[in-house]
Amino acid sequence: MKSLRLISLLALGSVVAYVGTAEAATAVIKVLPAKPLIVATLTSAADDEISAAVSTTSSLIIAGTVTGASGDWVSTPALGGSDGFISSIGFSGVRNWDLRLGSATDEIASALVRDKSGNYWVLGSAAKQTTPTESPSPSTSPSPILNPDGVAVDPQQVPPLPLDQLMVWKVSRTGTLLATYSYSAPGTIFAQSISLKGALFSATGEVASGGLTKKFTILFDGDGNFSQLILAKLDPQTPASFINLPAGLNHWRLSTSSDPIVGIPSWKPKRAFSVGVLYSKAGKILGARYFTTTPRITLWQTGIGLISLGEQGTGFGMTIVNPLAG
Repeated sequence: MKSLRLISLLALGSVVAYVGTAEAATAVIKVLPAKPLIVATLTSAADDEISAAVSTTSSLIIAGTVTGASGDWVSTPALGGSDGFISSIGFSGVRNWDLRLGSATDEIASALVRDKSGNYWVLGSAAKQTTPTESPSPSTSPSPILNPDGVAVDPQQVPPLPLDQLMVWKVSRTGTLLATYSYSAPGTIFAQSISLKGALFSATGEVASGGLTKKFTILFDGDGNFSQLILAKLDPQTPASFINLPAGLNHWRLSTSSDPIVGIPSWKPKRAFSVGVLYSKAGKILGARYFTTTPRITLWQTGIGLISLGEQGTGFGMTIVNPLAG
């Protein structure tokens, strides 16, 4: 597996964080460093990727792609090529269970949702499996090809197969693979999101074929019955400049910027930082934290706090920070 996706995931843009109403914080607010309460790291190979996460009251469930040997968050043996994976990490940083998703060919996992029964549905893509060519017996093996100097020529390298199958893996709350479903795509497919509405799942992403990339939408049910793939023109998208994250009655606003923050005059950074500002329902600033590295995925879990997934040294890290009341 040499390329994990058609396009990069949307990054946090540079904007000024601001208060939604004219009400300013009455207390003196400072942007403090997001000192981690817990840090757990996934040892990362060059192409390893964390793509999605959901949280429960006791653990963080992450999904992504792993290409190397087993590491801190993925202990199960490699299946071949790149593998999708799903792992359950307790909020103490201890791995509860993990599972590789795939076969002998390349697979990636790029989206995740939890259903009402507590099962996890991982969305990704894979290369179609091909029937291996039978090797000739030693007595009939052809002589090696020689160049004019009499030196054997290296055999031609076979290019990797395209990821042209949409994949869905259903995993139990305890990490058991319950079902695998696939849909043959008209080109290289990259799934970006999965959601559940009633009894149907909706998946979206992009398909590339013949030099063109289009947006796709598809529906499927819990038995793996897919609708037709709906293709549409891919409109240029502006990366999200900030993220609003509900936190109980309050909400976090996360952005990356070196600009001042309205309501926090003391914040005068010399370079851009990822900053999370906690606002009340009325728009009052309750607190603020900055990250020394850009969070890749950020979640809020009641009773736990603000959970951040991002690059941590040579791997990926889970950091739980500032459990300000929400």
